[in-house]
Amino acid sequence: MHKIPASKHNLEKFFQGLPWSDLEIKITPYFESKEKASDYIKTIQAEARMGLNLISSSLLKSHRVLEVGSGMGLLAGYLSSLGFNITALEPGLGGFGISRILAEATQCFPGFASLERLHISAERLSKQTEGEFDFIYSVNVLEHIPNLEETICAMGNVLSEKGVMVHTCPNYAIPYEPHFGIPLVPVAPRLTIKLLPKSKDSELWKSLNFITATRLIRACRAHDLIIELEPGVMLRTFTRFDTDPEFRRRQGNSFVFGIFLFLKLTGLLYLLGKLPASWSTPMVAKITHRKSKS
Repeated sequence: MHKIPASKHNLEKFFQGLPWSDLEIKITPYFESKEKASDYIKTIQAEARMGLNLISSSLLKSHRVLEVGSGMGLLAGYLSSLGFNITALEPGLGGFGISRILAEATQCFPGFASLERLHISAERLSKQTEGEFDFIYSVNVLEHIPNLEETICAMGNVLSEKGVMVHTCPNYAIPYEPHFGIPLVPVAPRLTIKLLPKSKDSELWKSLNFITATRLIRACRAHDLIIELEPGVMLRTFTRFDTDPEFRRRQGNSFVFGIFLFLKLTGLLYLLGKLPASWSTPMVAKITHRKSKS
């Protein structure tokens, strides 16, 4: 059983084989400007890189894999090109219809042509219909799922007995919204929209469920699943301002970057590594069946 040959170089080579200029032209009518469309392309590339880092140490060639909320299927297509047995689930709802446009435009390219796709919501996953998966993952998806508890249950039902789920998403116990780059009203994040009326009609805003670590832990325990939150994630995220130019471009608004500079200049930055994992945003969750721990 061989682990994924996960290198940034290999993923970048896969990217180079795709017609990004044509894809950008195809989706530009759905954005305010060509620059916004270009930013969207850069964001989905960055999320594929992040997803690869997230799963590369756990994924085996023998696994049957499910990506939940795969978007255009960029990371799933890369894994498929390496010979992994992977299914990409993307219903294309809640403002994510552009994902389907990009998926259709790339369906004949290597990796995508052999990729199995599901166009259902994750809460409809069924062992009888889809079978079992040894590895399930998602990258910044759980915060967009309206029926979170039902979805956790459904994913648990299709996870094999010794299977593993890995998910990363924001933790809204920390009052910050990374998609919009804004602070939130503590405890009552939905009230933030009253301070930002221009966002009230945003499909992206409407899709947010404001998931917290406590809510995710409770949902897992209700379905006899074990959840482990990875420590130190927020510290690693903040240090990316120094090491990842693309991350700095996407997340470096004055509010967040100001916090980073304050923590760095005062020497308080590394105290973030001491915080409980449940008080980290983003959070990385590893989920297994209880009996697989015995």
